Amino acid sequence: MEILKAFIKDIDKQEQLINKFDMELWSSLVDLITVYNKENILIMFRNGMEITV
Repeated sequence: MEILKAFIKDIDKQEQLINKFDMELWSSLVDLITVYNKENILIMFRNGMEITV
């Protein structure tokens, strides 16, 4: 939960909308991505949450 709070704090510091990829923001959220095949990708977030896309 602390990581999510830190991420929200970083977003709030932005002076304008984020309209392009930001490696620092991405790295603060995502811990690991595992690509099993083009239809099965696992994203593990730093807060422990996982999603499959």
